[in-house]
Amino acid sequence: MEDADRAYQKSEELEEMGLDIKLVIPSVSQTLIESLGASGETIEKLKEMMDEEIASHINEEDGGCSICLPDGKIQQ
Repeated sequence: MEDADRAYQKSEELEEMGLDIKLVIPSVSQTLIESLGASGETIEKLKEMMDEEIASHINEEDGGCSICLPDGKIQQ
């Protein structure tokens, strides 16, 4: 986590200089399967699956997670 914090701090500095920065920090799931020796193809499948899962919650017709508040209460 220290490396991620330093990366965010550095990205803020670079963005202040006018540079567009994209930080790519692997998820815990990705880190786990990489440490267990997963292939690049398997890692990509995991990323796709996670992206689809997140998108499925955002795109729900009832508002999905876009109406959820951080404390778990649903915005009316």
